[in-house]
Amino acid sequence: MPTLLNAEALWSLARVSPPVVARDGSFSVASVRRTDANTQQNSTVLYRIARGHAPHALTARDASSTDAALSSDAKTLAFVRRPLGAPSDRAAQLHVMSLEHGGEPRVLGDFPLGVSEPRFFEDGRRMCVVANVYAAAPTLEGTRALREERSKSKVDAHVTEDRVFRFWDRWLSDGEVPHIFEVSLADGTVRDCTPNLTAWFDLMGEGANYDIAPDGSELVFAAYVHQPQHQRVRSAIYRLSLSSGVIECLTPDHVGDDVRPCYAPDGSAIVYGARRDHVHCSHLELRLRSRVDGSERTLAASFEYDVDEWSFADARTLVGSATIRGRTRPWTLSIADDTIVVLETDGGSVRGVRASRDGTLWCTHESLTRPPEVHTMPLAGGPLAARSHFNDELVESLALARVEERTMMGADDEPVQVFVLHPHPSTRAESRDKTLVHLIHGGPFGIFGDAWSWRWNAQVFAARGHAVAMVNFHGSSSFGERFAKSILGDWGGKPARDILAVTDALVAEGLADTQHVAVAGASYGGYLTAWLTTQTQRFRCAITHAPVTDVLSMMASDFMLEWDIEMGAWPWDGPEAQARFLRFDPMRAVGAVTTPTLVIHGATDYRVPYAQGLEWYGALKARGVPSRLVVYPGENHWVLQRANAVHWFGEMLTWLDRWLLST
Repeated sequence: MPTLLNAEALWSLARVSPPVVARDGSFSVASVRRTDANTQQNSTVLYRIARGHAPHALTARDASSTDAALSSDAKTLAFVRRPLGAPSDRAAQLHVMSLEHGGEPRVLGDFPLGVSEPRFFEDGRRMCVVANVYAAAPTLEGTRALREERSKSKVDAHVTEDRVFRFWDRWLSDGEVPHIFEVSLADGTVRDCTPNLTAWFDLMGEGANYDIAPDGSELVFAAYVHQPQHQRVRSAIYRLSLSSGVIECLTPDHVGDDVRPCYAPDGSAIVYGARRDHVHCSHLELRLRSRVDGSERTLAASFEYDVDEWSFADARTLVGSATIRGRTRPWTLSIADDTIVVLETDGGSVRGVRASRDGTLWCTHESLTRPPEVHTMPLAGGPLAARSHFNDELVESLALARVEERTMMGADDEPVQVFVLHPHPSTRAESRDKTLVHLIHGGPFGIFGDAWSWRWNAQVFAARGHAVAMVNFHGSSSFGERFAKSILGDWGGKPARDILAVTDALVAEGLADTQHVAVAGASYGGYLTAWLTTQTQRFRCAITHAPVTDVLSMMASDFMLEWDIEMGAWPWDGPEAQARFLRFDPMRAVGAVTTPTLVIHGATDYRVPYAQGLEWYGALKARGVPSRLVVYPGENHWVLQRANAVHWFGEMLTWLDRWLLST
């Protein structure tokens, strides 16, 4: 009897991250995270992965080791480590270890607020890292002293005059700013390369903020440029001379974000990503900037899809990935003739594409039916080969749903992509009603792709016997800029019509019974779920997680600086503007809702403040609509703790059983 993929099984899988690669291609280093069911602690171990050899653990399980970096000769490994169970005031620190001679890792430096993004200089004797300091005391010693002083204060207050004052699940009013430090491997000496820097790096902490020139003379980094008090924010590219300390903005006049700069191996140029305009759903293209004369040109200008990542294979070739119609695929780009070639991967999605000098691409590969594992493929194209097998045994035992990709007609008679999961025969009794669950992705400029999800995993819903539909509605990424921008000012328009059109078509085909269809989503998906229940009684029940339900109250969100563009206006610019702003507001249409709704929210969610969920639940209860509220005090916009995530899945599946399986 095959095993069902429930939430416990999902959390038993190892989470394999994209590897860093030795230049000669002889091996890579990947992080593998597991969460203990009893202690709820995450342990991330670094593994050496080489062709023809079983993965070898390089770090211990009693700590989380992340942010791996290899020296140019691949003899030294750097990483960031934090012991499990360490007190909250013990920050993660920089460690290095010899891969040639072995031995215990050494700690380099002492960074009071932690450290991230280690990078080796070409000579292998020095490194750079990113570490936060307090702008009010912008040295490591000053930050350490101020932190100690603040810990003793009886005052508990956040004070700010900034437009952006908190992000995701943390306040920004304590004055933390990132600095780049140079660290000597010989004696651990630390030098602040950016003592006067007050700009922010990527607030999501996703890395790739900077790169070091091959000759070691300078580095480039991406940081936010902002008007006073952050009224509008964009990311620009800066160059830092390591000898003089002078910082120069290389892209002062650009309108959109400039991100993730990197040097060519011969030092002749810098490549970075640039958005065409300031809207975050605008096209992201590659720019090549000469270090000789500062001239720039756009690479592969006719390529209509956003590039997700990029790096140099050699001075003449870039490699990376791009999400194209729901699948993230590797590509190679010849700088000389400006030709980009998208490589075949036989479905699924790749992440972290990196090239080694032996003509090999390394990455992780995943799909809707398999979690990520490290893979390789030839740089010139060819089959993927699995190099790690952390999850093979468990995955092979699972009764997974069959995935079907469909193209169906949506709003304005335009086609939309739909992934449909057909439950494994062992999960559905013959007498069970045909049930369908629509999962709606967030963003709205996101996607449900052919990739494994650790949160909204469609296979968990299908394992309960439900067919699952995931529509990449208008506004979804990976279908070109026009498709993404088509919902600006139309949040509840075309996407809602897409969902309803696909629902009707699937019911007409017999995939589900008319009275046994549910809808569920989070963030924008939670918004669209709530909005749909104000427009139709098609759905037997709904699940809305972290939903936007009162668009005016979203002024309390952490980073809604383009809210006027997304809604079509600011509400205070007169009656017509207010009408446009509130046109698709669920709270003002809640009087039409009769759909039983499960409302879920995290109390430390600053992206969609959790009062939004409370308002929706309160309004439904006041109207007598069957509803249930689940609030996680310690969770943010996502549910990240293992016990809470298992409970979260349990609440959703029980709600679906309660309403979809009743007569």
